[in-house]
Amino acid sequence: RRMSRGVARARATPARPGASRANHGRRDARVSSASARRVARASLGVDLDEWARPLERALDFRRDGERSASSRAASLFTTAVFARAYWRGYRQLFRALGYPGAEREASLALATLRHGGALLDVSTGPGVILDLLARSGKWERVFGLDYSAEMAPLAREACGERATVVVADACDLPFADAQFDVVHTSAGAHCWGDLNGRGVPESAFREMYRVLKPTGEMLLSTVVLLKPTTGEEEYSRKPNTPFYDERAVCRMIQDAGFLDVEVIAKEKCFVAVKAVK
Repeated sequence: RRMSRGVARARATPARPGASRANHGRRDARVSSASARRVARASLGVDLDEWARPLERALDFRRDGERSASSRAASLFTTAVFARAYWRGYRQLFRALGYPGAEREASLALATLRHGGALLDVSTGPGVILDLLARSGKWERVFGLDYSAEMAPLAREACGERATVVVADACDLPFADAQFDVVHTSAGAHCWGDLNGRGVPESAFREMYRVLKPTGEMLLSTVVLLKPTTGEEEYSRKPNTPFYDERAVCRMIQDAGFLDVEVIAKEKCFVAVKAVK
């Protein structure tokens, strides 16, 4: 696999949780709560967890409102003014950080991720990259997801019937286990809430792992510090700030259970990482 500027490829082989059944079809006590969830078939074309089924009509699956860490982290992005200014102004600032732009980011995803089946774009924003992926015709079903109810209409307008866009928390996905062949997310991970003591949005990474099918692929881009001035242990990050470096990004993806974690692009503060379930 291709390497980027000498960045070492990171691998991990975590134990895979399994579910066994006791006599008479009863679930063994060791079955995880995620595996034991009842699932409701959604008209969206993918399965939803039962808790999400009553919310399907509105396509808004946020559960915790203003009490959630994600709500606090995303407060800037949920205003109508910012949603409309995002791609025309704020997102353009990312070019100075090394982001290659929507067309090249979509091309990277098309060249990197397997084709076919269902694709989920997490933190899709106004849907510019989502629409490029949907227009490619490489996936039979394309879904976008964003925490902002102000962003979602813009993404729906951009994509039309080419993609289904829902409002939901990356840390609390409404989908049942193993629904997607690939997950893509651009410039979103550093904005996610629900951080642990290490500044890692671990719930979101676990959720993306959960909704991927076995051997499914994830491609994530985010920002890291250009030139760290402290050691990683002294760096205390908050939502909407860069991660320490690309190795830190790889580690938190590995910790969620992903394998074959690999940096495939790096430019200034921009880093893109691919991983496999």
